[in-house]
Amino acid sequence: MARGGQEQTGKASLFGALLRHWRTRKGLSQMALGLEAEVSSRHISFLETGRAAPGEQMILRLGKTLEIPPEEQNAMLRAAGFEARFEEPGLSKRIPKAIGVAIEHIKAQQEPFPLLVVDSAYDVLDGNQAMWRLIEYVAPHLLGRAGLNAVRIFFEDDAARGAVINWEATARGMVVRLQREVLDNPDDRRLKALLDEVLQARGVPKAWRTLDFEAVNEPVFVLGLRRGDVELRFVSAVTLFSAPQHRASQHIRLESYFPLDQTTRAVCQELAERS
Repeated sequence: MARGGQEQTGKASLFGALLRHWRTRKGLSQMALGLEAEVSSRHISFLETGRAAPGEQMILRLGKTLEIPPEEQNAMLRAAGFEARFEEPGLSKRIPKAIGVAIEHIKAQQEPFPLLVVDSAYDVLDGNQAMWRLIEYVAPHLLGRAGLNAVRIFFEDDAARGAVINWEATARGMVVRLQREVLDNPDDRRLKALLDEVLQARGVPKAWRTLDFEAVNEPVFVLGLRRGDVELRFVSAVTLFSAPQHRASQHIRLESYFPLDQTTRAVCQELAERS
């Protein structure tokens, strides 16, 4: 069920970026995709550029033609203003329905500023529209990538790494935080594996492998991103659910990103108005 034609058109740019990502990933031209899906190449072009808003059945047809995973088809549906059609075992199976409702409200209230939902090992489970807009703005190739990890991406992906202002200081802060979290959660094998992986990444000094107890592990995290001459600066705050009776909920984290300066605030608002 659509949430409204006006909103649907407004989100077409994000949908177009996702469609373009999956089409190029499959190595298809607009004409080739049009032939396989029985849609004109002109309409494919209009969908990708935002000149046309997709219908729900069109999204499903293109998703089937491109063999897009069901959870990624859900992302495309949401980007166009429709509700998800496929079950997503990741988030929906891990948390109670009431917490899921709370997360949806928090995501909406955080707009037009980004928010990520991650698990204890920083695997991305969800995000609000502002986060997807920010990713499209600074590193569009990440849209639609399966298995995105909010920490790993800054160490393994050259484009994401290059978008970070003062990468070494930011990476150092991430490593310190991971080291402290591993100390607090020695049985979390996925978290330990993530730490081991980033410590072996290119550009990470061997000295970082030894935990520096004098290094400050701030409760908030400052992230600077750039696109061309534009520099954005955010401070992130993490929200945890205190639910001892429901272990899975304790591993869900909401990372909210707030603008540190007027330029960042203005860019976030402009991206929201454009979409």
